[in-house]
Amino acid sequence: MLKMDNRTNIIPEEIVTQSFGDRALLKMKFTINRLSKKDVKGELFLVGKPTYDRDNEAVVFEDIDFDFNTKNILANSAGWLKQGQLLAEIKKYAVYPIGSYIKDARFELQKLGYITTDFASFRVQNPILDVDNIYVTENDIRIYLNASGKMEVKLKESTSFLD
Repeated sequence: MLKMDNRTNIIPEEIVTQSFGDRALLKMKFTINRLSKKDVKGELFLVGKPTYDRDNEAVVFEDIDFDFNTKNILANSAGWLKQGQLLAEIKKYAVYPIGSYIKDARFELQKLGYITTDFASFRVQNPILDVDNIYVTENDIRIYLNASGKMEVKLKESTSFLD
């Protein structure tokens, strides 16, 4: 729910996403619930470019633009008057934290990065994962990670490799 003021809330109902060039398009059906007034139904179209916020370990949407349609002319006019307020409220929710996923990926990389052979063991130590790029496809938003780190190599003692 997006709270516009003490008397007005926007309640999302149906949300669909798709690509829009290098940006993501979100289509949302909604109901505007106003205290002591009749509810208004409509559609919101929002376009934004997904980027990575390193400080908050989150995907955020920048360069947000939106438009909405209702059958109620007064609601359309009021919406345009409150466009800045609506955009500020949308930006609060246009954040997708991924820090826990990166932490899980780092752990998985360490787990999969342990290899043992007859002559040595190899282990990835403290891998660093960083978001390399974010791409919008027809079906999803893809996040590509870049991994770096050190490999620990321990040679095993053996009586002879010639045996």
